Amino acid sequence: MFRFSCLLATGCLALVLSGCTTVGEVRLDDSASLAGTGKARIKTESDHKHAILGGLDRRVYIMNVDGRSLWRMGNSSDFPEAMLVDPGRHTIMVRFDHFNQYANGRLWWIAESEHEYLVRREVSGYAVRLWIEDVATHLPVGGIAP
Repeated sequence: MFRFSCLLATGCLALVLSGCTTVGEVRLDDSASLAGTGKARIKTESDHKHAILGGLDRRVYIMNVDGRSLWRMGNSSDFPEAMLVDPGRHTIMVRFDHFNQYANGRLWWIAESEHEYLVRREVSGYAVRLWIEDVATHLPVGGIAP
């Protein structure tokens, strides 16, 4: 019985700790060089014109990467606008936020080492179109995730 209890406690601890692992390095300073890191950067097209009334800005947040939430308690925004990821295929959930309205989107792309990607947005009436673009080529990459 004691052995079963130890095994159960170890399994629960491993489950809790695995939920604490990060998907990538969240870094709001998107000016740092990617050279030699082996990582890719994904950032969002967001406005930062209104310092006091941030709700007036049109912002895009990265809510999760590959199913892992990026919610951060106690920061100026609940979710990051830029982060580093490992090379490979990723699925992200993003949120466009303006005034008291928002739109969510699920996108996928294949990140290449030391490349930079931008989540773009286009608002047309009541519709919001979201896509990922390679910063160097300005070409769309990936697509809408199921």
